[in-house]
Amino acid sequence: MPKKITIETLAEMIRRGFHETATKSELEELRKHGDENFRLLADDIRLVKEDVHDMKITLGPLVRTVVQMEHELQNFHLRLSRLERKTGIAK
Repeated sequence: MPKKITIETLAEMIRRGFHETATKSELEELRKHGDENFRLLADDIRLVKEDVHDMKITLGPLVRTVVQMEHELQNFHLRLSRLERKTGIAK
């Protein structure tokens, strides 16, 4: 059997509901705090984007240099193999 709610119990529940509801000033404080956190997060994201941009600028030429050096190393390896074969010291 469901418990019956008296007028006094209902009034107490409503009073607690109003008591636990945030005031306008509390909501404004929360909004200000949220806005500040959003600004901090946006600043952090901006800094990360700048760092990524800097890395792209730095890594671009390095990648090209590594590719060129790999090509030169393959070329030297091929030339060394030919020299070893011609001199008879090939492995």
